[in-house]
Amino acid sequence: MNLNQNKRYYFKQSNRRILFRLLKKKIIKFFFKENLYKEHNIKLFGITLPNKITKKLKHFTFNNRNAELIKDSSNYLSFDGKNIYEIVYGKYTSPCIIVKPDEEIFVRIDPGEKNFLLFGIGILDQILDDPENYDITAKIKVDNGESYKFTFPVNRGKIMSRSVGSYFRGKEFLDVEVPIDKLKNSGRLKIKFSYLYNGSIITNKKSLPEIAIKSPQLQKKENPSNVKKIIVISCESLTDPFWLQRKHQLDLNLKGFNQLKSDGLVYNNSFSQVDGTLPFIPTIQTGLYPSQHRLGNYSLPIYDLKISENYDTLSSILKKNDFITEAYTTQGRWDSSFGCARGFDTFKLTKNAWDSTAPNSGNISRALQKYNEYNSFLFFHIDRIHQPILQFVDSRSPNLYSSKLLSDADNGDWYPALFKELQALDKIIYDIIQTLKYDGIYENSFIILTGDHGISIPPNWKPGLDYALYDEHIRVPSIYKWPSWFKHEQGEELMPFNSTIEIFKNVLESLGISMPDYFNKLPQFDINFKNYAISETVYAPKDNNYSLAMMGQNQKYVVSYEVDWKKLHLKNKIDEKLFNISDNGIIYDEHKNLINDFNNKELDIRNLAKEFINTNLSFSI
Repeated sequence: MNLNQNKRYYFKQSNRRILFRLLKKKIIKFFFKENLYKEHNIKLFGITLPNKITKKLKHFTFNNRNAELIKDSSNYLSFDGKNIYEIVYGKYTSPCIIVKPDEEIFVRIDPGEKNFLLFGIGILDQILDDPENYDITAKIKVDNGESYKFTFPVNRGKIMSRSVGSYFRGKEFLDVEVPIDKLKNSGRLKIKFSYLYNGSIITNKKSLPEIAIKSPQLQKKENPSNVKKIIVISCESLTDPFWLQRKHQLDLNLKGFNQLKSDGLVYNNSFSQVDGTLPFIPTIQTGLYPSQHRLGNYSLPIYDLKISENYDTLSSILKKNDFITEAYTTQGRWDSSFGCARGFDTFKLTKNAWDSTAPNSGNISRALQKYNEYNSFLFFHIDRIHQPILQFVDSRSPNLYSSKLLSDADNGDWYPALFKELQALDKIIYDIIQTLKYDGIYENSFIILTGDHGISIPPNWKPGLDYALYDEHIRVPSIYKWPSWFKHEQGEELMPFNSTIEIFKNVLESLGISMPDYFNKLPQFDINFKNYAISETVYAPKDNNYSLAMMGQNQKYVVSYEVDWKKLHLKNKIDEKLFNISDNGIIYDEHKNLINDFNNKELDIRNLAKEFINTNLSFSI
């Protein structure tokens, strides 16, 4: 089906919706050129259309845009020279090649030390008269090796005698591993998919769905003692739970967090480099501060926000180094249109935290076990405590709530609810640890746990907040459970720590991979900033705003500016704050702004902040 050959969104739930969309797309093609979302103004017969119509057309063409060709597909097998596209399939975004029914595809492979072929199978959308009577047979043949054949239904929950199991198209990929250990030298591998109707071969192929082959690659299956597992756990709105417990003088008995802490290194003064999820996404993927990558403007449409291809992403670097790469995320901020799926074999996004398929104990454990004998990088973004903290939904049931907790929340005291959900999150962390121990790969797993930013609890936080860089909102955990293959110190560290950007650096360092050259001219490696943690707010509370917080061992400095983001220079200073550390050495006293004592005096931390901002605004590659 040529219409779907390079279309980004391959699968649609409703057949009527497909026809409606195709009709609208033909109309747009007739009157306008494609990719209208890239145009500043849209004209029809020389007349500029009103903004309202322009926006609708841009959103429509963006949602129906062509799939992006993956330019560097060297990490994947190219069957018959087929192109590999990044496509969206259900909740997944993955590199795929597309094959037709009964099309035989071949690839010549030289396995070397690699002993398995891995790929996924997804059935693309098409209108079928009676989808429950359709099955698909996969045939795989390896030169000098085994031949494999299995049949599964196109769209059926019942297990029938003619198929190996249930399958619903457009929901999941069927991931398969094929042994190629008998292929000693360069040889040929053949794959063919055939459709059956009620068990009989179909002669008319025109109305049959095409098949997506996801991330076809060669990998080496290792003994558990040799596997390298890198697991980054990012938790939505997670203020450092150890800091919260000290501040509120309580012990939540967090067995999961405490286990990671006892087995690794915990930073007690850890800060996120961002105060929102949108700028966090490119920061954790690139290791760049928001003022360096300059993404995070919530007021822009989604098609104006994308990680620059000039920056290497962590997933892309690890993919080039033969790691299997998978990500499981939730909430629309993680939409793969931002470019955050680049470098991942599998990128799964559930649009809502309450979705039953959002990252939780069960599906995270299965993801960990899926490739437990392969070198793999797994990223999880767990949304458990974002406001509204309490969610009475099926994915969080059964549950029991204290009437006092509910009454406290109703009266504006959200902390009891926060602590309850922290314990629920801790159970997920605990289950991750137990799964890795069960499979015997805990010691070989490099686990990093952090948060995108801290909790937003009224009245401290509200929309349009001028001062969003307060402690509770930017303090996040940083726990490193080091693997056996990369020895490092353990215990506790009190120095201010940059939670988000250090992940990029520490993962590459653990593998002996050099940082991209452009980091050499950035503050990330400047000794002047070594003893400071830095957090930023970009494009907020107004589009032309910028705020910076620098946390030192004794002081916290905060400055806000009006910025010209197009010309990249500072305009007016809006506000300035200076706080001292409190007596316990872990909480800044944000009730006493001391900046007036230094208005006409030299202040080292102020000068460093200005140097940091100017360096970042002048950065480009």
